[in-house]
Amino acid sequence: MVMMKLLRLALMIACLAGAARATTVIPPTFDELVRESELIFRGRVTAVKSGWSQAGEKPRIATWVTFAVERTLRGTAPESSITLEFVGGTVGEHRLEVAGWPSFEVGDRGVFFVENRQARMCPLVRLRHGRYRVVDGGSGAAERVVRDDYTAVEATNDRAQPMAEQSGPARAASAVTTVGLVEFEARISSRSVALPRPQLAPR
Repeated sequence: MVMMKLLRLALMIACLAGAARATTVIPPTFDELVRESELIFRGRVTAVKSGWSQAGEKPRIATWVTFAVERTLRGTAPESSITLEFVGGTVGEHRLEVAGWPSFEVGDRGVFFVENRQARMCPLVRLRHGRYRVVDGGSGAAERVVRDDYTAVEATNDRAQPMAEQSGPARAASAVTTVGLVEFEARISSRSVALPRPQLAPR
């Protein structure tokens, strides 16, 4: 039974070979992040649910992440909440993980750069590069942003560095060295006006 489950997952992974190759991404500049986004919003994760997705030729494990939208910075969010689908997750004894994919927990807050909200693999721009975490500035200071791997955002005019494989609050950047949330969102709004929205190819 276990071998059959492992074989089934192996076949699914083979079908997702394109996704595996996509986990090696070129870190974007800030302008590329904004330009490639159809939607940018600040939000909080309210639900994370995994199951079998029937989209595509074969069923596959997917995770649906629901966000409460706190502020829309580019594009239009249809409701006060939005749900995005990501390939991978855990269903019973079945588990599918794709290296380089973002992961979410209820209560997480961040600024999210969405390339295509209808995408079934990873809707964020360049995988984890499309997520910036909102963190407490500490000692009553204003909220600040860090990258998905908790490294500092020192400026918004430089190309991002590759993501660290290990990430977590223990390696969180000092609040002194990372950009404030207000400044970060102001920069997004400014560049969004200057940069055209992407023309998505038909799917």
